[in-house]
Amino acid sequence: MRPGKNDHVLAVLEGAADRAHLEPFTKARLTPRSKARISAAFNHCREAALDLERFFAHAAADARDRGLHRRLYEAAESASELAGALEDALRSIDAFVETSGTARGALRRVALETRVAVRGRTDALVLREIDDAMLRAIAVYDRALAHLGRVPPGFVDLVLAQRTRLAHLHRDLARPSAPS
Repeated sequence: MRPGKNDHVLAVLEGAADRAHLEPFTKARLTPRSKARISAAFNHCREAALDLERFFAHAAADARDRGLHRRLYEAAESASELAGALEDALRSIDAFVETSGTARGALRRVALETRVAVRGRTDALVLREIDDAMLRAIAVYDRALAHLGRVPPGFVDLVLAQRTRLAHLHRDLARPSAPS
């Protein structure tokens, strides 16, 4: 089989698989109050994920160790996937989607750059900043879970799964890099 011969078939199958995770959201009957809660909670989580994505990319540029550099870029991609999943879910219920991170996140990135400029590039500094950023993002997800209240379980499950993924990412980034 020539490469690309069945690309259109694969695209259709992948599209169906991509939409399958949205089924619990599109079939849910939401009250205006539930939709507002979901929208607020998901957008706060999305902003946190976008902040992390940008923070990881900035931190990767400051990392000296190649292994840490690579892990931070992978973490940025992971945070981008989290934000994308939340965007898909918000769009599936016709809710407003935040498209940027927070001003606080931008200030933290500038603060990191300033500390690196003043103290010099050290992986210990980068890791401390990453630890703080991860704990803040996890706290946003915890507040979102508390805020969701009584909404269909699929919505809570998405936030809980993402919070768990962030906790694993936090643990993985806290480990020392293998020599490269």
